Amino acid sequence: MKPQQDQDIDDFPPGTWVRTPSGKVGSVLKARGSESKHDHFQRVVVYFGGGPRDTVVLQPHLLTKLDKHPASDGDDLKVLDVA
Repeated sequence: MKPQQDQDIDDFPPGTWVRTPSGKVGSVLKARGSESKHDHFQRVVVYFGGGPRDTVVLQPHLLTKLDKHPASDGDDLKVLDVA
């Protein structure tokens, strides 16, 4: 059974950990309102931590809110060995 996804932009304050449809995990940077009078969708900017431009802008219904970062153990992040 798929977990219920949050739909409202207010459910994603900055700093919230989220999973994107592609499975990537990131942190919410900010929320954006509609960009023009023909575009009424609100969007969330998600940062992945790889570099200053390592972000994606998605609609809230595409995101799944996480309680904590999957690699975290308490409050500290584990160092992942990818070598």
